[in-house]
Amino acid sequence: MFFVYFIRIDDIISRSVYTTMAQSPDSNNHDNDERCLLPDQDWNYYGFYNDDYEEYVPGPGEEGLHVHKRKRGPLNNFPPVENVFPAFFLFLLFFALSLIFWYTPLHDELWASRDTVFNKHEWWRAITSIMVHANGAHLLSNAPLFVIFGWLLRSYFGYILFPFIAFLAGISCTLATLFFYESTERLFGASGMVYAMVALWLVFYVRYDVDHSVPIRIVRALGFSLIIMFPTMYNPEVSYLAHAFGFIFGLIYGVAAIPMVSVIPDTAPSNDKDDFPSALT
Repeated sequence: MFFVYFIRIDDIISRSVYTTMAQSPDSNNHDNDERCLLPDQDWNYYGFYNDDYEEYVPGPGEEGLHVHKRKRGPLNNFPPVENVFPAFFLFLLFFALSLIFWYTPLHDELWASRDTVFNKHEWWRAITSIMVHANGAHLLSNAPLFVIFGWLLRSYFGYILFPFIAFLAGISCTLATLFFYESTERLFGASGMVYAMVALWLVFYVRYDVDHSVPIRIVRALGFSLIIMFPTMYNPEVSYLAHAFGFIFGLIYGVAAIPMVSVIPDTAPSNDKDDFPSALT
């Protein structure tokens, strides 16, 4: 799940350090930047801390320094496995409706176009078109990100973000895309909703990953977007406009939902268990 939590280059570097830089034991100069390093230590703005032992081990000459403790951020805990089920069951619903789309006469009632939605006012198509897919490969291509980000959004932020706001963003994406399409051009698939879900996660990642500074969070979110979300090849059958609108609406609804949504208690770290030293004064 490296593409979800992002690659931590600082972790890779810090875990390769097995040397000791220490002041003289007789020295009382605490302004020196040399510190005693242990394997698996990380460096942040406040100082050294050790994730495995959750303690700071001062170097020689640092005895008596006061150690401030900082709580782990709310996104540190692994999401409960049972919270994957809402996304998994919705994916099964997508599969069931896709079977109907492929093999029954209801095929023509499930896709969406500008003519059917805006002119004939068949508004249900804005929802059903998200759930049906052209074929099995199309369905499976959306499955991993849909299930993973549905799991994360549900685990950390509850049902408000997933499935409700995620579906609202997906419907908005469908309507906006159809507005710019030819009147008879058909649209179906969950890609726009998936892009919206990723954008929702990025908004709340930047908001709640308090273990890193805001510029680092933004850089990581932008890097993730560029690497994962941008296509590597052009396929004329793919609606890149829907992808773009999905991502945009995900950002808009995510920012709008910040005052209403917070990390749910089940995944927030406890005060006693997850405090760890991170600064020296």
